Amino acid sequence: MGRLGLAALAFAFHAPGLRIFAGHRLRPPIVRLNVVAIGLTLVAMAMAASLHERRLLAGFIAWVICHFLWSICLAWLVLTQKA
Repeated sequence: MGRLGLAALAFAFHAPGLRIFAGHRLRPPIVRLNVVAIGLTLVAMAMAASLHERRLLAGFIAWVICHFLWSICLAWLVLTQKA
């Protein structure tokens, strides 16, 4: 599978998809970034839920935004052969 295909997998399925579908494991620095992204997503969800009256919706929107941003970042890292 080429880099573009790996980047598409990274965008859609993240680290588990890369490992399951392509046998591609992320390097340790990228795994750490993945953990940081998860932590920041949880913080953003908690902050959004605490600041808005519709807590569930606000948390979900924060998750969607953070998830999409990490999808772009991980796909770019895979595409540029840094992951």
